[in-house]
Amino acid sequence: MNKQPYIHPVHQCDDGIISSYSRQKIELNAPNVKMIHLEDIAKGLANTCRFGGQLFHFYSVAQHSILVMMLAPAELRAAALLHDASEAYLGDVIKPLKNMLKGYAEIEEAFERVIFKKFGVDFDLLKEVKPFDMQALTLEYEYIHAKSKSFEYIFKGICEDVFWSPKIAFEKFNGTLCETFGDK
Repeated sequence: MNKQPYIHPVHQCDDGIISSYSRQKIELNAPNVKMIHLEDIAKGLANTCRFGGQLFHFYSVAQHSILVMMLAPAELRAAALLHDASEAYLGDVIKPLKNMLKGYAEIEEAFERVIFKKFGVDFDLLKEVKPFDMQALTLEYEYIHAKSKSFEYIFKGICEDVFWSPKIAFEKFNGTLCETFGDK
């Protein structure tokens, strides 16, 4: 017997449940490995703009995650690729707002732990990825605000465009996820 895909009614938003791109039931208050799928992560991050969308060009969390992976040493690349994967389900909440939202850090960490467990990546590596995340942030900021060329050189080798559309970000990020994690 085939199980029907889960589609959560949009108007029922007070129960902490959402539907994912692949029509999985995502319980925000109780994430588990069965809910997590590579394609959902890729789609969510490719469609999520960094910096609260306050940019002149769309720049996705997926593209940012690939940048962090490229900056990290080989032993941290899987963790770097997943470092913002929880945002596929929770959105990219800007840091000042994250700091104001009581309980958000716990929800975010619960998703991070489940995602890392699902893909067999040591959760403690997340701390080691942070310097590369900060390096990426610096490159992004300098390019966006000061037009530094270092950011542009990194992405010109991967794609003709420096800023990827959601479609290109999905294709590149999903491909990188599949190469890294197979069909988990």
